[in-house]
Amino acid sequence: MITHPFLQSHFPLDFTIMTPEHVKPDIEYAISLTKRNIEAIRQVSIEASNFENVVHALEMATMELDDANTLVTMMCTLRGDVDGYTKAQEEVLPMITEIKSEMFSDECIFKLLSYVSEHKNQEMDHNQKRLTDFFYKKFVKGGSLLSKSEKTELISLQKDLSVLMQRFNSNVLSDTDEKYVTFTNKSDLMGVPEDSIARFHDEAISRKSEGFVVTPKAPDWIPVLSYCQNSTTRQKVYHMCNTICSSGKSDNTTVIIEILKKRQRLSELLGYKDYSDYATDGRMAKTGDNAVSFVDDLKNKVAPFFKTEIEELKNIKSVSSSDSNENLKPWDVSYLIQKIKKSQYNYDDQLYRKYFTLSSVLDGLFLTIKKLYGVSLVYNEKVKAWHDDVRFYDVFDENEKLIGGVFYDFFPRKGKRGGACQEIVWRDYVKKNGTKRLPLVFVVTNITPGVDGKEARLNHDEVETIFHESGHMLHGIFAFQPYFNLTNENVAFDFIELPSQFFENWTFEKEVINVMTWQGISQENEKSEVKGKVSDVIEEGGKKEQMRRVPDELYNVMWSAKNFMAGYYYMRQLSFGKMDLEIHRNFLKSGMELDDFIKEKTKDFGIEFDVPNYSIIRRFEHLFTEACCYACSYYSYKYAEVIEADAFELFKEKGIFDKETAMKFRKYILEPGNTEDADVLYRKFRGRDPNPDALLRRDGLLK
Repeated sequence: MITHPFLQSHFPLDFTIMTPEHVKPDIEYAISLTKRNIEAIRQVSIEASNFENVVHALEMATMELDDANTLVTMMCTLRGDVDGYTKAQEEVLPMITEIKSEMFSDECIFKLLSYVSEHKNQEMDHNQKRLTDFFYKKFVKGGSLLSKSEKTELISLQKDLSVLMQRFNSNVLSDTDEKYVTFTNKSDLMGVPEDSIARFHDEAISRKSEGFVVTPKAPDWIPVLSYCQNSTTRQKVYHMCNTICSSGKSDNTTVIIEILKKRQRLSELLGYKDYSDYATDGRMAKTGDNAVSFVDDLKNKVAPFFKTEIEELKNIKSVSSSDSNENLKPWDVSYLIQKIKKSQYNYDDQLYRKYFTLSSVLDGLFLTIKKLYGVSLVYNEKVKAWHDDVRFYDVFDENEKLIGGVFYDFFPRKGKRGGACQEIVWRDYVKKNGTKRLPLVFVVTNITPGVDGKEARLNHDEVETIFHESGHMLHGIFAFQPYFNLTNENVAFDFIELPSQFFENWTFEKEVINVMTWQGISQENEKSEVKGKVSDVIEEGGKKEQMRRVPDELYNVMWSAKNFMAGYYYMRQLSFGKMDLEIHRNFLKSGMELDDFIKEKTKDFGIEFDVPNYSIIRRFEHLFTEACCYACSYYSYKYAEVIEADAFELFKEKGIFDKETAMKFRKYILEPGNTEDADVLYRKFRGRDPNPDALLRRDGLLK
């Protein structure tokens, strides 16, 4: 019997033995181990100090606590429906933050670290020097150079921030679960795909309600805003989604403002002008000013295309409306984009669901990974995850040696965070006995589930999402280093989205699409090759139909429409980056209301409406939750996309499955982790710095 389930040490973990009741005792035990480890370091004399008993010891000091905390956070965000997890996390977060904050501001340990850094440098190899420098900077940012009173204030700020971010996340989860809109008549949903309507009816039944229930989960609101012909219905759903955590007990307004205040004070204590400078220190952008300039410069390049596209939307609105003077509304945008896409390209996103089943997409994904890098993902049905929907895959290298594992959690459900992400469950490293701890990662998406027992059917956006997160997964599996703080988790933040966005490119390639839409082949129980484990027929409308490849005509339509409204989508992404940077740099001194400030600072990045256009700020988990905090870092999506577009041009030149190029990408981008600076690694791969025009060229935005 395992005494501390959240401190399991066997691969690949058993989630069924974890309960909310284990959280506090397991975290307290992990903290006791951390305290023991810290005290052992403090007992080292200056004369006897070296890399192993100071630097490496620091790396290992919080390992058990970090592992346990990761699992607790996972269960809170993926099984928030289990009563007790949220309350248990609220109890232990201040304890975790306090012990780690105290360690990184410990004067005695910092003296030892400084001495080793200065006097034992010649005894270290490259990675040891890199790890020493990593910890030195972390201690400086942790407050080691501050006075005693300033350290006390810093620790208090960090504890408060951890509690506030947990509260923000808890509010988003609860309000998302509680909010819904009911429609009595099916006619209210005219134009929405039938599978979606069937799900809305099932949701109504589960809630003991009549009619059709639409929730704020992505598979619900996206088809309504994209296809529903009823403007009033779209308005109701838009309002529901964009007012999450805007009122009542789950209102995040005050939480956000308190987080911003404490982040600003923390930055000032550490000698930074604001949180954007604190966050970008050590990243490729280097300063907040540079991050803002990147966003503004790209906005200026895209603006002419964006303005043309918005005028087209307004004209279509005027022509299609019974009142030609009626202005464009925020709930019209997605609907009109689909309408124009249909008329200009004959593109219907829903048509692709006929070809992309989840099993066939995974076949294409795994075969693509194998052709590029020689590794295989093999389904392991024996592993017990946190929900019955979750699948676990062992990862084997080209020699059939186990090198890691990945959990895939595909579908939305109550108590599960929205959006998509990839996180490290276990960081890999070399143990004292020379054996390796294998990396363990999880991938979360919220794709459209199947209805009536049928397999899930995906549109191309959902296929892209799975490839995106799997790109992160490959980074996590491949970036094996002797020291886990030199793996992919600690690469420059504006480099971290490179592997994920880079991997999306393969979803547009005909060779890959053919595999993803052919015969329902599956390798779930095979290690070396793809075998037919899934029936090559699917149920569709009561009849059996053999799966087939996407016809050339339909593929050509998808390719032609690939860059449709690119200016609009660029601006949308850039607006989030702009909002993120501005609220951290200028909101507190503006004296403005939060929504008014955001509207003012992002007005050049969006459409001007004559009705309130609600901000997503109060449910923007990327900025305000600890598990995936992109605070002052959301710009990094576009920053990394500039680099990945340049990288993919080499694959297009050499061949998308060119083995030499793929292994070079693996060697210099995916494997090194944080052992070298990101710009150095990219130059090793490409032989030069990235060409900033590559992204605009690929997306049809370069005149």
